[in-house]
Amino acid sequence: MKASLPAIGAIATTHGAAQVVLLALVPVLQAQCGLDLPSIGLIVAVGTACFMVAGPAWGALGDRWGRKRVVVSGLVGSLLAQGLFLAVLLALVDQQLAVGDGVMMLVGCRVLYGLTAAAVYPGCQAWVTEGVSDAERLGRLAGLSAASNLGRVIGPVLTLVGLLAGPVWPLFWLVVLPMLSLALALSVQADMPMAPAAPIRRPVLRMPGPGLRGCLVIALLTTTAVGQLQMLLGPVLTDRYGLDAGAASSVAAVVLLCVAVIGVATQWLLVRRIGSARSGLLAGALLMVVSGVGIWPLLGTGWAALPLGLFVVGLAIATPGYTAWGSHMVGQARRGQWFGWLAIMHTAGYTAGFAIAGWLYAWRPDWPLAGFLAALLGVALVAGTLRRRGDDSASLQSRRQRA
Repeated sequence: MKASLPAIGAIATTHGAAQVVLLALVPVLQAQCGLDLPSIGLIVAVGTACFMVAGPAWGALGDRWGRKRVVVSGLVGSLLAQGLFLAVLLALVDQQLAVGDGVMMLVGCRVLYGLTAAAVYPGCQAWVTEGVSDAERLGRLAGLSAASNLGRVIGPVLTLVGLLAGPVWPLFWLVVLPMLSLALALSVQADMPMAPAAPIRRPVLRMPGPGLRGCLVIALLTTTAVGQLQMLLGPVLTDRYGLDAGAASSVAAVVLLCVAVIGVATQWLLVRRIGSARSGLLAGALLMVVSGVGIWPLLGTGWAALPLGLFVVGLAIATPGYTAWGSHMVGQARRGQWFGWLAIMHTAGYTAGFAIAGWLYAWRPDWPLAGFLAALLGVALVAGTLRRRGDDSASLQSRRQRA
């Protein structure tokens, strides 16, 4: 029996919104909780790193237990982790807990969150594809991806609404949104576990070839750059634009909202017109580097919004570019392994970006985007050395939602 795409899509929406809320509240965490940027970067990075560790295990459990059990189990664990996370933050706000002890406890909460939340979105992907034909599978996955992107739009809006009541109130979304996700998951009819007769053998994850390794390095460096930019958004608004914590979080939420809208619009209006995956990758990489270099000298002025918007356009073109190009090169037989490697690189990149941004900004606040630019220059270097392999005319339109 097919699972309800709208219901599971709503789970992905609320889950994605909860992930975005924390990034918009970095200035609040600094001002209200006494956390410095390296500590915040460490806390966020630990959570994303745990996604890589737990994801494959949850996937195997989903095959044995059924998708609903796995998604519900992950949401229960993430709700518990977020509840503990919120309690520690409120204790820091009330100065009932030493900052050093609070950081260690927050890291522990993020470990629990990463290990359990890793079950949610991959579980939803498998859930919506149960019992459907090959022709329906891509459309349902695209719908789920669109629902997750909608969450990235809703998250900043919810942050702005919470900030109207006070700087601490948006923190409660960290618990409210997982509660909504859990209620939605419980309302969906359960699927049937597969229960194979023979023991499940772990698939061998072979190392990709040279051309694919280049695409994976680009994926790693791109997400490293994006992770740094997300982590630095709030501190730069505070230090370079003279905003207080509440105002900086509000502006950060607006920026994240605009970024999500620009990204979705680019993929729907522009990416579908690019016929070659390789051309999309090279054009997107060039646009990211040029616009990224232009952001730094304009920091502190409103003009920085222009190169930032162009960077988002380049990112929205390049990401489906290297995704589709690599998928085309591996062929149908190894496509699953390609997406597995790609997911690992994306998670590793965000983890590195969050950690690097916090450490580097504390060390050299006058060089806020040094690591960001270094990652982008690495993208340009690797993209320029990639050679054409076979027919690279894989359509971006068919895979843009997998990015």
